[in-house]
Amino acid sequence: MNPAEQSAQRAERVDDGFVESYAGACAAVVRTAPVIVVAGDLLVVFHDGKREEVSFASRELKILKSAAHAPVAVFALLHPGAGSPLSADARARLLGLARRIDDAAVACEGAASPDVVGRVLRITSAFGKQVLDDGLVALEALEAFAGTLESGLDELIARATQVELEALHARVDEIVERLPADARHALQVVVTGQHQARVRSLGMQYFQARFGEPAGADERVVYAESITDPDEAYALVGKRSMDLYLARAFFGDPKRLQRDVLGDAAAAAIVVLRPARIA
Repeated sequence: MNPAEQSAQRAERVDDGFVESYAGACAAVVRTAPVIVVAGDLLVVFHDGKREEVSFASRELKILKSAAHAPVAVFALLHPGAGSPLSADARARLLGLARRIDDAAVACEGAASPDVVGRVLRITSAFGKQVLDDGLVALEALEAFAGTLESGLDELIARATQVELEALHARVDEIVERLPADARHALQVVVTGQHQARVRSLGMQYFQARFGEPAGADERVVYAESITDPDEAYALVGKRSMDLYLARAFFGDPKRLQRDVLGDAAAAAIVVLRPARIA
C-alpha cells in the first residue's frame, strides 16, 4: 500500500468514528421530546420510550378515494396505447377493472356521498365498456373522458379532504390532551410522503396551522420525503435536532446543515469553474 492509500485509509477511520458519534448523539437527542409521525392514515406517537399507533382512517374516506382513483386507473391503463387496437393484455386488465368498478358502484350505493361517487363510477364504467366494444380508444376521446370527470373529481377531493381533516383533527386533539404541558411545548411532527406532495401536503398544512409555523420554516413540523417507515421518520427528528446544534456551534447558522453542507462553497466554485452549458 502506497503512502497516499495509507493516508486515505487512516482518514476513513476518523470518519467511521464520526458516524458512530453522530448516530449516538442523534439517538440521545430524539428521546427528549414527544414526536408524532404522520404515515398515510396512521399517527405514530413516540413518547417516554413508548410507541403508539393511532389510525384516523374511515370507511367513507376509503370509498371517496377509491371512487376518485377509478377514472385515473382507466386513463393510466389506456393512455400508453391510445390510438392503437387494444392489446390482449390491456383488454384483460380493462375488463377486470370494469368489473371491480361495477361491483364498487353497487356496494357504495347510499354509503357515502352517493351522488358523486355513483356518478363518477358509472361514467368510468360506461367509458371502459365502450372502449372494450370498440377495441381501441383515440387520445382525444381519452382526454375528453378525463375532462368530463373534472368536476366530479374536484367534488370527491373536496369531500375526502374534509373527512380526512376532521378525523385527523379529532385524533390529534386526543393525543395532545394526554400530553403534559411541557411535552406539548416540545412536541414535534414528521409528515411522511412522496416528493410531489411536499409543498401542499394536507398533513403539513394542518400541523403548520396548529403550531403557527410558516410554510418552509421546518422548525417543529418537517416533511420526510420518500420515507414510509415511521421509525425511520422518527429518527429524522434526532438528526435534524443534532444538525441544528452542530450548525450553530461550528458555523453560527442553525440552518446551515439543513441544506447541503457543500452548497455555499459549491455556488462560489461553480462561478469560477464556468462549466459549459449542455445543449
